[in-house]
Amino acid sequence: MSHQVEFDYQWKLPGGLQITDPLSGKQYSGDSIRFSASVGQDRSGQGTVVVNRFEYELIEGQKHIISVGMARNDGKTVRYEVSAHGYDLKRNPGRVWHPPTTVRFYGFPDEAIEDVVKHGGLVIDIHNEIFDEYRANLSMAGQPGMGDRFLKWVHDNRWGFPEEDRVRITKIGNTYEEFPEHTGLKDFDLSDRKFVAVANAHPAQPPILQATDSKWWRWKDALAEVGVNVTFLCEDWIRKKHDDKMGGS
Repeated sequence: MSHQVEFDYQWKLPGGLQITDPLSGKQYSGDSIRFSASVGQDRSGQGTVVVNRFEYELIEGQKHIISVGMARNDGKTVRYEVSAHGYDLKRNPGRVWHPPTTVRFYGFPDEAIEDVVKHGGLVIDIHNEIFDEYRANLSMAGQPGMGDRFLKWVHDNRWGFPEEDRVRITKIGNTYEEFPEHTGLKDFDLSDRKFVAVANAHPAQPPILQATDSKWWRWKDALAEVGVNVTFLCEDWIRKKHDDKMGGS
């Protein structure tokens, strides 16, 4: 891969950081974090910028404690190889070992939508419940905004999605059979349960991209505990909006 940009940052953690392995109970602690990455153009010749590799490292003084990262593998199917040093990675049952391509480190909603429109990767349900919600809030004309363009793209391309990306979910009353059981999700928004059910039912449990709905912030940890990850496109803004609504809690 040519035209690469590499960067490396390290910063101190005023209160330190302690991580507990949920499987073994072993604890890892450090006083600083180092982040390094490489981005560049992919091999398509279209100038698309992709993440080549990135790594997070926990450090105590000058001593390496633990690190985890991902590196792009441009084979027949683009995927990322996950690696760790100082820790043995474990795969959750039912989860694929190699993650799919990343969207971006950080992105605003329009950027994420543009990425999906250009490269695909959207997962929806086979009965079009998700599509119908998009259609109720956006314009099928594909204008004037990026969201409208996204709806038209879904309408025009959804029947060509890979079979595994059109997921079957089963409605039971006001929830779904595929919606995970967790005490922290008992009050989860009924209208949003289809998104979680689809992500949970997909073999790779793809992340849910959330742009502006701050109530998802209070469910993110419970969702992560059942293997459903939420990527907040404007994390600082979402967190502040959630905290303001909750009175700063």
